[in-house]
Amino acid sequence: MTIISISISDELINKIDKTLRIKGYVSRSEVIREALRRFLHEEEISENDIVLATIMIVIDKENSEVEGKIMRVLHKYSTKIMNFTHIQDKDRCIESIIYKGSRRDIQELLLELRRLRGKIIIRESLIPLAKQ
Repeated sequence: MTIISISISDELINKIDKTLRIKGYVSRSEVIREALRRFLHEEEISENDIVLATIMIVIDKENSEVEGKIMRVLHKYSTKIMNFTHIQDKDRCIESIIYKGSRRDIQELLLELRRLRGKIIIRESLIPLAKQ
């Protein structure tokens, strides 16, 4: 195995160490290798590959006008949304979306969502289903 040297901020090292303890990894190297594997796995998916995406959106309740904007964006992609769930927490709303389509389509949807202004957090995970 090749050894490389990288510079990492103290803040990121603390997060790696916390992940190491919580998830039971045996070393920092193992945490970093797993993160790189996940990152590179998604990067290998081509634009035309069919993927299953989970998209999580967290919105502060005080920012309720963003919810309407999110719904307008999602309606444009409704034929590819397999499931949509709205959950209310104390101070925030959580939107959970399962989407099936080409990576290009999902990237377009995510781009539209990320252009919305306000206190909004968006995370996605892609699973390849078919190579095109």
